[in-house]
Amino acid sequence: MLRYAITGGEGAGTCAAMRARRWAEEGVEYVQLREKQMAAGEMVRLAEWMVGVFAEHGGKTKLLVNGRADVAVAAGADGVHLTSVAGATGICWRWQGRAGCERVVPYA
Repeated sequence: MLRYAITGGEGAGTCAAMRARRWAEEGVEYVQLREKQMAAGEMVRLAEWMVGVFAEHGGKTKLLVNGRADVAVAAGADGVHLTSVAGATGICWRWQGRAGCERVVPYA
């Protein structure tokens, strides 16, 4: 069974940060950072922190940033959840340099 958690869009990131540590401890495989109202700089800082927490817990939990490849690259996240607004739907992961992704996994 694959476990996939999604942050709730709380805005301030406080709840997402508290949950991130718990999700890593519980071995959740993927966390989608979905904070649509958060400014890019704040989202980068939160994503960087989450990447660090996941690394501290063995790196098994992967971080996907909702629709913001710029934030994902800046924060060192594992991938991007591509929204329909971004022009595609799926998950882009395994960065090729800083310009794109190696694989897109579409949703059915």
